[in-house]
Amino acid sequence: MTTKSETDKQRILHKYKEIFAKSKFDVSVINGYEATIPLKERKYISRKPYKCSVEDKIEIEKQIKELLANNLTTESYSPYGAPVTLVLKRDEKKSRLCIDYRELNKQIIPESQPFPRIEDLTIRARNCNYFTKLDVNSALWSIHVREKDRFKTAFVTHHGHWQWNCLPFGLKSSPAIFQRIMASVIRKNGLDGFAVNYIDDILIYSKNYSDHI
Repeated sequence: MTTKSETDKQRILHKYKEIFAKSKFDVSVINGYEATIPLKERKYISRKPYKCSVEDKIEIEKQIKELLANNLTTESYSPYGAPVTLVLKRDEKKSRLCIDYRELNKQIIPESQPFPRIEDLTIRARNCNYFTKLDVNSALWSIHVREKDRFKTAFVTHHGHWQWNCLPFGLKSSPAIFQRIMASVIRKNGLDGFAVNYIDDILIYSKNYSDHI
């Protein structure tokens, strides 16, 4: 990277600094879109909370409080209730709250949403020399779930019953829903000539430096 390109990069980062996330909870909502959760049949699914250690219970409740504080979840009175567990992240220093939606996923009608193929992406960008990759922060959380479908996302812990206001991880249709919405945003804003997404990863490609900047 040349001195000029580094200067240009820093200028752009500073100019648009407000759009870069400061934490995983720093999420903007994609307006005009809502996720729906159609089911094959109305079969209420509710399971008991999984057994876990005292330490895990404390960590689970800590993460629940953070979700509530950021208006990502709310208290639920739903007939649905999926159990939760903790999974170590890659660095094995922090645990991720995971909801076991396997039983609900069996009832979800999937979206037939195409995903970009590597071969097609290679053809589109074959003559390009400049590339930038963007990662959408906590991507699924930027999509609201339709209000009358939110009760289906309910989950249980040893201390409460909650449901999502936004699209949760672990739901069968979540990746396809986000892929469809993100691709639509790119297309409707006339960006599809030089940008493409694969779920929450966005690739921007250009033939020359001035176009890329």
